[in-house]
Amino acid sequence: MNDEQKKDYTPTATNLARQLTLMTGIYWSPKMSENRGWGTAFSLIGANGMSMYVVNEFKGQGAKFSVHGEYPKWHDQEPYFSDTKPEIAMSQSKSIEQLALDIQRRFLPDYTELFNKMKARIALWEDSDNKECHAFLSMAVILDPAIDREKRFRELKAQKYGDRVARSVDADNNMEIEITRQGDELLQVEFFRLSLEETRQLVSFYKSSIHANREKPLQSSTAGN
Repeated sequence: MNDEQKKDYTPTATNLARQLTLMTGIYWSPKMSENRGWGTAFSLIGANGMSMYVVNEFKGQGAKFSVHGEYPKWHDQEPYFSDTKPEIAMSQSKSIEQLALDIQRRFLPDYTELFNKMKARIALWEDSDNKECHAFLSMAVILDPAIDREKRFRELKAQKYGDRVARSVDADNNMEIEITRQGDELLQVEFFRLSLEETRQLVSFYKSSIHANREKPLQSSTAGN
């Protein structure tokens, strides 16, 4: 590793965060990376939830910085959009003012737009997930009117979200519902380990609870004991 790669970027990060704060009206704070060679030199964390990381690049004529964005995730899932994630390259020989101006003009507009689109999509996912959990809770009450509703709702929220979700109606996990998704679109619901009458009752209730919140019809398949 040469002397340039060993460089301490703390002053650069601190001054760049200060300059961006002045230029954008958003408070930015620096966070130094443990890696002082190849890879991320430092991150800039915005008070609005956005953050970017700045990477050391040693290619061609001298050292450069490349700037990349961090994006919101929900249960480790990042919303997919066809938009290309913005990134820019800047010469490390530029002044702090020039670096900040590059970030403000060339990076932040596209990054902010994509960040906000992902944030909005996650808000829809969270709203849909809450409605789904309330529907499961209501089905649990049908089976056990004395259930602790607040505790059961917390249990439902804690169950992992993904392309396939298995949420149980009762606390003993004896009665499960498996949900198949494609992105945020609900495709299929299957009930397991219920009697035929219980299945019919819960399918009807679940469809009436969820269907109004979906753009496309719900396709249900049932499995009884």
